Order: sequence, then C-alpha cells, then structure tokens
Amino acid sequence: MDTNRINTEFIERYGNKEMSALEKQSAAWIKIGVCLFLYGITMLIQFKFRSLFDINMSGVAAQLQVIVSTYLVISVKKHGYPIAIAMNMVVTLMVAILVFGNGNMNAVPGIIVPICTIITISIIFYYQKGLDAKLEEVSKQKEELAVLYEELATSEKEIIKQNIQLTEYNNEMKKKEIRQNYFAYIDILTEIPNRKMIIEKLDHLVMLACNEEMSFAVVFMDLDNFKRINTANGYHIGDLLLKAIVAKIKGIIYEEDTLGRLGSDEFALIIQHDLTEAEIYEYVERIRLALLECFTIENIEFNIKASFGISIFPRDGTNSEEILNYADTAMCKAKENRR
Repeated sequence: MDTNRINTEFIERYGNKEMSALEKQSAAWIKIGVCLFLYGITMLIQFKFRSLFDINMSGVAAQLQVIVSTYLVISVKKHGYPIAIAMNMVVTLMVAILVFGNGNMNAVPGIIVPICTIITISIIFYYQKGLDAKLEEVSKQKEELAVLYEELATSEKEIIKQNIQLTEYNNEMKKKEIRQNYFAYIDILTEIPNRKMIIEKLDHLVMLACNEEMSFAVVFMDLDNFKRINTANGYHIGDLLLKAIVAKIKGIIYEEDTLGRLGSDEFALIIQHDLTEAEIYEYVERIRLALLECFTIENIEFNIKASFGISIFPRDGTNSEEILNYADTAMCKAKENRR
C-alpha cells in the first residue's frame, strides 16, 4: 500500500512538471505563430497597400516589425532570436530586390530599418543572454551557499553532539575518579576507613594536636581466633560476621570517633572527644562486652572475643606510627594476659 502511494505521488509530482514544460513549449510556439502572423500582415501593408490604395504605410509597418521582432526575442528565448533574424532578413532581401531589381531607390530605407532591427535585437539578445548567465551564476551561488549552510548546520549539530558526548565522558571520568578515591580510602567489605585513611587521619590529628595542645586516644582491636572461623565455615561466613561486628561497634561508638579496619581481623578506633583514662577504659569495656553477645550468621551462632590495646597522644607517641605501634603492643600484652 505504501509503495503504491509513493509511486503515485512521484508520478503526480514529476508528471505535473512535465506537463508544465509542455505547456510552456506550446505557449512559446503560439507566440511565434502570432508574431509571424503579425509580421506577415506588416509586410502585406508594406508591399501591397501602397500599390492597391496608393497609401504609403511603410513607416508604420516598419515600426510594427521592430516591435514584433523585439517582443519575439524577449518573450521566446530559445527560438525567438533566430526567427526574428530570419523575418528581418526576408524583408531586407525583398526590399533589396525592389531596389536593385526594379531600380526603386525610394525603397532604400526599407533595407536600413530591418538591418537596424537586426542589430537592435542582437544587442537585446546577447545582453539578455549575459544577464541570464549572471542570474544562473547567482542562482548556482545561492545553491552552493545553501549546501554550505546545510553542511555548517550539520557540522554544528555534530560539534554539539560531540560536546555532549565529551561532557558525559568527563562526568563519567569524574565519577570513576571519585569512586577510585573512595575505594582508595575505604575498606570494600566493611565500608569503613582502611589502614591508609586511618594513618592519614592520625597524621592530621597529630598536626592539629601540636598546634592546639589537644589529646586523643587510639584503640587497637584484634578478634581472637577469627582465622579458625574462616577455616571452619568459609570466607563467606567470615565476611558476613565481620560486617555484623562492624555494625555492632558502630552502634556503640560516638559519632565524632573513627572506626577503621587495619587488616583481616584488626581494627583501630580513634577517640577524638576529650575523655579521662577511666572513661576511655569504660568506653572500650562497653565495646568488649557488646562483642561477647552471640552473633547469628546464616543460622550459625558465634561467640566472639576481642583483645584491646590503648595508646594516648602525646603520652605514648608523637606520630601516627608510634601511636599505632604502642596500641598494638598493648593489645598483644592484653592478649597474652587475657585482659
């Protein structure tokens, strides 16, 4: 159905153009016929009226011939000029016969007028031809400009499209960079700060503490015998248990404190708010007792014990390495003494 409709529209469109061309051609030949008829009448007036009625109408006839010839050249571009030349040549030849054949010298102006008409219509024809050439050149330039404009519009659209793609690419790269930075400082499993972030946090706190004469504490935590859980139950269960332990600790610690994972079963807690040593021990004891509560992971119950070591800046160290090492040493002693 669609194909037939397209074919019909094609035939109608180009058929109408062809009919229009035929109509123009028919109109041109009608004009030529009318002009030939009028020119023939002027010749009849020029040569017959004077002999029949003794009326000299040659001047009027000559002017009418000029008008007909000029109109023919202007209105019928393709065949008008050669036909007008031919008509005036016929008149020139006929008058020349009268002049040289019959010795009628009064007919000499009849030669001059058609020759001048030929010159006039030639000037008009070639001027019009040059004008048409210029118009055609201008039309071609307009078409070229239209094509160029379309190409520029297409290029502009392509540039806009490329800019959009580039913006999307840059946004994607920024997201990837943010994601990479996030994973560079965050433990993927537990989603808490990793060792790198904990150390940088401690370095920052050491610098602030030196300037403002403040103090902070670091708690080193180690889960006792956690490797046995991984061996007996698999790493999947071990990972779920670590997440549960982290969630339990995060529910106890203060909001301004920082919990981080240093290794597989080792954690660090940075206590930033001001507490006395007794309050710190009480704080850590709450965490220890919470971890003693039973954890159920996929219907398996676990009882977790942890060892803790505490260091206080600046008493136990002046930089992040010393503070962590002191807390680690204290944790090892606590594990040995089971305290």
